Amino acid sequence: MPLATVQADKIGTPEHLADHLLDVISRIAGSAADRVGAELAPETTTTTRTRKVGSTFGWRWLRGQLARKVEHQSQIEKRANFIDKADALANVLEIIARDDLRPVLVFDDADRWLKAESRHLVESFFGESVRWMRDLPADLVVAVHPQYFEAVPQKELLKYIDTRINIPQLHDTAAISAILRRRIEMKAGISAHDLNNVLDPDALTAILDIYREDGSLRNALRVCHMALLESVGDRAPRITSHHIIAASNAG
Repeated sequence: MPLATVQADKIGTPEHLADHLLDVISRIAGSAADRVGAELAPETTTTTRTRKVGSTFGWRWLRGQLARKVEHQSQIEKRANFIDKADALANVLEIIARDDLRPVLVFDDADRWLKAESRHLVESFFGESVRWMRDLPADLVVAVHPQYFEAVPQKELLKYIDTRINIPQLHDTAAISAILRRRIEMKAGISAHDLNNVLDPDALTAILDIYREDGSLRNALRVCHMALLESVGDRAPRITSHHIIAASNAG
């Protein structure tokens, strides 16, 4: 469930967050339903209308009649009150569960609110919003940045979170390499046993150095992606440390 690019006033309270969740689910379910229609259409139509289900790998289970049910249930009047919207969202999750699936709401970018003016949003989201979502028929996974604990003690901020997992620091290029190989396999659907075909060894070292600067794996991966685009533009056979450093300097 993407949050970082959404305006704070759209997700700062359970009422607004319910709107956002229903919008995301409705949009992705609609895309999945379109895909079903494309797959059932004549071959000449299928080749032009078929598209990916949802925006990420995690939504590919949403298909067929389930996609249609979820799309229908998530359609609700914008003027509906919060109770009705919360009920609609709960019904959507229950529909998914009845299909022998386990609904999980994942907020993997809830660790990006690092500006001083975002403190109220952090406290509101991890307070009343997380408390409300605990009552939904779904599991909840939320990313947290350690910097949040500088303003609010960890025990207080995460009082509605049952299980806490600390992500270990990465200490060498082997760890960076393993993550990149996994991402290539997931996103591109190809095996990447030997990253030397994609990155020079010095490029991995440069990525590790960027990671060590602020401990942000997300930032290191963002730089790596920008370096990939840079190397393609250069028609380079592999990503080099030059591409990594240039991408990092470009911000």
